[in-house]
Amino acid sequence: MTRVLAAISIALLPALASVVCAHEGPVYDYPVTVDDVTINTHRRSVVCDADGVQEILIEQTLTVNSRRGAEELAAPAIAWREGSARARLRQVTVRRDGQTAFHLGPRPDGPDIALPSSDDGVGPMRRAEVPLPELRPGDIVEWAVEIRREPLIEGQIFAQMSWSAAHPVEQGRFSLQVPRDAKLQSRSWGPVGKPLVIPEGDHETWLWRVDQTIKPIDPAVGQVLPQTIVSTTGSWGAVGEWLRERLVASGGELGDAKGAELVRSVEGLPHHERVQGVLDHVREALLLPHLKPWHDPFTARAPAAVLNSGIGDCKDRAWLIYRALEEAGLTPHLAVTGLSRGIPPLSEQPPTPLLFDHVLVGVSGPGVTLWLDPTGAAEEQLDCGRALDALVVGEDRAQVVPIGRLHRPTGPEVAAL
Repeated sequence: MTRVLAAISIALLPALASVVCAHEGPVYDYPVTVDDVTINTHRRSVVCDADGVQEILIEQTLTVNSRRGAEELAAPAIAWREGSARARLRQVTVRRDGQTAFHLGPRPDGPDIALPSSDDGVGPMRRAEVPLPELRPGDIVEWAVEIRREPLIEGQIFAQMSWSAAHPVEQGRFSLQVPRDAKLQSRSWGPVGKPLVIPEGDHETWLWRVDQTIKPIDPAVGQVLPQTIVSTTGSWGAVGEWLRERLVASGGELGDAKGAELVRSVEGLPHHERVQGVLDHVREALLLPHLKPWHDPFTARAPAAVLNSGIGDCKDRAWLIYRALEEAGLTPHLAVTGLSRGIPPLSEQPPTPLLFDHVLVGVSGPGVTLWLDPTGAAEEQLDCGRALDALVVGEDRAQVVPIGRLHRPTGPEVAAL
């Protein structure tokens, strides 16, 4: 059966197949279909310090509607990225026929129950299963989880609430507490009310509510996913500068053997043949794209390490291709984009790194810049007629540009350079 995300994700960048900036928080993975579960309430409270550290409390109540749902909701998983957040379970309660059938949680005289983490062997993702008893149709499951998240950019506050889910959500609430002097920008899409702002001493609380049932929607038909995004960053330029610093932090060495071989393979060729030669060499040297980031979700691995291992995700490949193009005497560029469907254009959003999950690399010729997808993950959207908004992270400036076409490894576009 297709596994679907049933609860509202805490997205400090969504994780996709070729991830660059996956900085997501806990995601609740319920392997049940739409009619098997109803999320009665979803509440998220975020308290932000001035340095960007967040204390997050998530509370959820759901009803199991079917026998299939009861059988497959035995162990929903909570996942988070090591180093970006620490999570612990506050409590889990199962109510049956108005009575408490199961309860697991902190006693008044004891600590909270820590969620054990398990390494899947690839990257910083950690998963833990919420323990549940054998469920029955009609059971009501309540739980609460608390998370501490370190800041993405020191001194900046970013938060995102995606209100949509793979199951109906009857009621949702999102509150954000920030220092009183924080210059907060916010935007909401979908059936989300205007925020209620409550000043309290040296801080203020922003409260968003959805009091109507949120039905699962199909983003493939162009609908905008209901969401709220907040940011204290003043410009896309500041976001782009930080992203570039992280992407290139690994250094640019191509390595003595394989790197030199790559450069020699394109020496003396015409401009467009050098571009194609770099792409061909990288494609032959690397295996199929890895499905998860290998370590720090914002920092690419060193080009030499990627060449030597033969494996790299989108950010690793993009930085390798960038450095190879540069060594071949060409003019490369880096850009980050988001592959989640139904997301409004970047021009309509507060500046935030939360929306980027893929890296592109560009190369310029006389009067033209060709954008290359290092893994092919973005091609499906463009094939469906959807242009991509991308943030070009240049050395001297950052800009948002629409990208309507990507070069394919065997395409004819390179000859135009």
